Amino acid sequence: MKIEKLTLYTNQLAAQRTFYTQSLELPLSSEIPDSFTVQVGLTQLTLVTDSQPWRYHYGFLIPANQIK
Repeated sequence: MKIEKLTLYTNQLAAQRTFYTQSLELPLSSEIPDSFTVQVGLTQLTLVTDSQPWRYHYGFLIPANQIK
């Protein structure tokens, strides 16, 4: 299965933005005050602010020659 767009909710939007754009160095595609989108390969991952904590479990497949 290929996921083209995925929207997740978080009560820690700023921390999530820092993690995805600085720690993982994913390119920021768009940003508005209550959400942002990063490009993960062919997938657009959007995080949207929400008042409640959400827990997700997902992974990224990284080819062995692309780990760095």
